[in-house]
Amino acid sequence: MKLNGVEIPEDIDIPKLNAETIAEINEVKAGFRKDHGFGMHDSMPSSERIKISISLLRKLDPLARAKVLYAFSEQVTD
Repeated sequence: MKLNGVEIPEDIDIPKLNAETIAEINEVKAGFRKDHGFGMHDSMPSSERIKISISLLRKLDPLARAKVLYAFSEQVTD
């Protein structure tokens, strides 16, 4: 898995999110997109894309990692 072209090592635990957490993240994303003039299916401009640091990602607890990756799922590739 990659986030903005940066490989996420397989040894980093990323748990599945429950439906409630996914709904909460989707609500926040919708509000952000509305506030910044993006449609729900528009891609973020490359200048707004997240910069990923594997060392910082490792410092997050597993649930926080999963939330970050889900929140930026349009920037995640295999």
